[in-house]
Amino acid sequence: MQEIRGKNILIAGFGAEGKSTLSFLQKNHRGLTISVADKNPPAIKGLKLRSYSGEGYLNQINQFDTIIRTPGIPLELFRGAKHVTSHTNIFFENCTGRVIAITGTKGKSTTATLVYKLLESKEKDVRLVGNIGIPALDSLKGSDKDTIFVLEISSFQLEDIRYSPHIAVILAVTSDHLDRHGSQEKYVKAKKNIIRFQSKSDYVFFNSEDKYASKIAKSSKAKQIPVHSIKVPYGSSLIGRGNEINIAMASAVARHFEISEKNIKKVILGFKPLPHRIEKVGTYRGVTFYDDSIATNPSASLNGINALIDNLETVIIGGANKGFDYSEYVKQVSLLNIKNIILMPDTGYEMKDKFEKFAKNSNILKAPTMEEAVRLAYKNTSKGKSCLLSPAATSFNMFTDYKERGDAFQKYVKSG
Repeated sequence: MQEIRGKNILIAGFGAEGKSTLSFLQKNHRGLTISVADKNPPAIKGLKLRSYSGEGYLNQINQFDTIIRTPGIPLELFRGAKHVTSHTNIFFENCTGRVIAITGTKGKSTTATLVYKLLESKEKDVRLVGNIGIPALDSLKGSDKDTIFVLEISSFQLEDIRYSPHIAVILAVTSDHLDRHGSQEKYVKAKKNIIRFQSKSDYVFFNSEDKYASKIAKSSKAKQIPVHSIKVPYGSSLIGRGNEINIAMASAVARHFEISEKNIKKVILGFKPLPHRIEKVGTYRGVTFYDDSIATNPSASLNGINALIDNLETVIIGGANKGFDYSEYVKQVSLLNIKNIILMPDTGYEMKDKFEKFAKNSNILKAPTMEEAVRLAYKNTSKGKSCLLSPAATSFNMFTDYKERGDAFQKYVKSG
């Protein structure tokens, strides 16, 4: 086994992937001495493991033969380590089935789930894994060469990948995670690793309307299959331009597996939006609320706003900045003449002056909390109109993740 070298192993990061990695090693690799490290004290009650935590939780990395890095920890923090690998690398090394890996800035989860459901209508053993929230190593049990793994994979997981999937799916690669990668160029470079080890017997499906996706795909040795967006089929609950390419990409992969047009249409029409992705919360006191908490960058936010613009009267914006310049975003939103723009910390407050300059037909309101944002939405939105949570920023200044933020929004909407 190339990914695990030596006997002294450190699992760096002890969230879902870290715990899954530990379980996999304990079941499949006897004789290892395993330690865990996490900035927060790792939950190892009942486990006979050495643990490291606090600010210096990575100070001992040069003492280990192999370090298994959690994607959330930047790769540069492991300089000086003997050998660094990841949960995803170990998965690829031990996987005997075919892997369809899906990446891009937004739309990964929706596209991966669509592909999974489409293939499930024909294939015997299809498993949805990866960044969508299901650790890949958990899915290996009982698999064989006929198993198909639909893997959602992020730029963080791709940073140090040493394998490529049989089928790579590349959605639009817009600006994101600049606080982590440092520049758009480095972000794109991480994404490019998805095709780095492909061969002529592999395939890459890519968004032909996106310059970065196209550039990445064209550097692959695999057979290149360009995909362009299509109109969302009438009756589908998936709305917005982003979903036009998500549906087109999933359908193209399904056709590769010879799934009929009838089955493709049936699955798409029966598909419900994933939580916090332009999700209709419901109509309360005459106002229809939508939760797009997953819109953590400007382009995703604009996609959601434009999807609902015909009836949209209120939008809630703001969160933690990942290194974006919001100047163009403010101008684009302002042109839409949305009646109420509710701004939350931190980025919303930072945009306030610009919105007051460009959005002269809008009410610009500040809300220090989600509860206050929803209260202002109820107060200022007309009956028969819509309100959208569309942050254009991450949640980490006020919430643990986009899910907690979306859940808070929905809670206050439903209790209003």
